[in-house]
Amino acid sequence: MASSESLERQTKALNAFGLVIQTDDGQAEAGSDCEVFPDNVPAFQLFMSCARHLTMVTSLGGTRWRAAPPSEVRQVMQWQGAKPGQRGELWQQYQVMEIEALRILNEREAAAARKAK
Repeated sequence: MASSESLERQTKALNAFGLVIQTDDGQAEAGSDCEVFPDNVPAFQLFMSCARHLTMVTSLGGTRWRAAPPSEVRQVMQWQGAKPGQRGELWQQYQVMEIEALRILNEREAAAARKAK
């Protein structure tokens, strides 16, 4: 069973991407609901575990989010028990989620930078 602190962190991470967690009592936070298809659950769990490995880089050109290092993602796959034969497909599904997350995060950074000017 996940701790309430862990669930709170996951909820905040999901909310950053416009997603919400539906609770057992039917309550959901304001926003859009999202269903994760059963085939994508392992990749989604991998993404949620690796989201903290996304890095923010700040330079004179602004702030950008960058992908998690592949070695970190591979390590998390191993910790989660992904079999070697499943890792290729899992990696591809993970990358789809990561690319979209980076697009959203970088758009938000760019919008915040424009607003600050």
